Amino acid sequence: MNKRIKFADFKIVKNDEQKYIYCVNDNKIFEIDDKTLALLDQEGKTYEEIENDLSSLFSKDELDDLIKSMHEFGIIENRGEKLKENSNKISRSISAITLLVAQDCNLRCSYCYADEGKYHNSGKMDLATAKKSVDFLIRKSESDELGVCFFGGEPLLNFTLVKEVVDYCHKKEKEIGKKFRFSMTSNGTLINKEIEEFIIENNIRLQISIDGDKKTHDSNRYYTGKIGSYEKVLEKTKSLREKGLLDARSTITTKELDLVHTYDFLNSIGFNRVALSPAFNLLNVKEYDIMADSFVDFYLNFEKRIKEKKYEEVKNNIMFMRQLGDIHNSRVRTTACGAGNNMYAIDINGDIYPCQRFVGNKEASLGNVFEDDYRQKDFLERTTVDNFGKCNDCWIKNLCVGGCVHTNFSLTGDINVPYEPHCEYKRKIVAEAIKIYLRLSDEEIDELFKDQNKLSKSS
Repeated sequence: MNKRIKFADFKIVKNDEQKYIYCVNDNKIFEIDDKTLALLDQEGKTYEEIENDLSSLFSKDELDDLIKSMHEFGIIENRGEKLKENSNKISRSISAITLLVAQDCNLRCSYCYADEGKYHNSGKMDLATAKKSVDFLIRKSESDELGVCFFGGEPLLNFTLVKEVVDYCHKKEKEIGKKFRFSMTSNGTLINKEIEEFIIENNIRLQISIDGDKKTHDSNRYYTGKIGSYEKVLEKTKSLREKGLLDARSTITTKELDLVHTYDFLNSIGFNRVALSPAFNLLNVKEYDIMADSFVDFYLNFEKRIKEKKYEEVKNNIMFMRQLGDIHNSRVRTTACGAGNNMYAIDINGDIYPCQRFVGNKEASLGNVFEDDYRQKDFLERTTVDNFGKCNDCWIKNLCVGGCVHTNFSLTGDINVPYEPHCEYKRKIVAEAIKIYLRLSDEEIDELFKDQNKLSKSS
């Protein structure tokens, strides 16, 4: 028994009077007592040394049983073992593409990362490039269901191509025996009756970029001359909102930090699901902390709704549920999202990028649909979290997974180097999410995750 005890990476989480151990490598959470906490302070000691040092707290049998349980639950293990094991499970098969059908936009939003939607290369995709892109997806995918997202700029500036692509995909469905699903992100200002009917007929999931109430939206999303677009968006989306067929994506800036107000307002005017996304490119160091506080308040508001048994409202908040779900299911991930993994963006020239945010950065191109040079493997190897040196010692590395690689790229110039204020932002939000989860009763967990295996809080 001379082998020295080595614990898996962990963090102690205190919630009210209770203490928990959060296991970094596999997201498991266990309730602990003061005696267990004392054992966790014995890192690097032999069994005999621990038995001697803690003789006033444990009998030999009690210590044996506790160490055995820690082995069974993976609390005592080789560091990084589980993470390394899961890094081999990265998908090599893509299932979706984002088509930049129009690299241009009719709005001039204040926070646009895409050079007014042009991505430094204004133009529209032609049918030959679009077909080649769909063929690329079919050839590279092992999935039975394939996704095509129409994006821009403003994709409805090239609605003719959207129709042609959907038609081409439907023809391909009959040939290959697979199903296509369609989505689109739009500013909503160009929707007309023909477009609405087409969206409904082809079951296109449409997400509208809208930042909240009129004052908030018009302060950031406007036409040339800073003429606000809010009234036009509401006018053009009225029918689809009344049918419950629209989602909303709200870009959050420091101009409006009452996230509960923004979320509830967009729900109240008929948007089905609402995503809140901070404009990190506009924030200074101090504002990251302010933004984190806003999201903590937002999460706490939804905890209150759980206590009020408003479960359907809560489950409709995809962002909140995804955060709790990662904790609940002890998910082990190696990449932050599907960018460069199971999804790609393709620009008007057929150049392939990890996601739409990288379009225009030629050094990030992974190939072209008209060529055979396809560099997915190199990108994937770079973006697995074990290649983010800064993340190795971070306790939320398996819930953040290095963060958005484009956010890293835009803020530090390197996809593998997260920006420290952003790291602090994420740690603050994740810590609160874990505490919220720990405050949930078994009944509340069952209601929120009815279709998933229940994760009990073990002691």
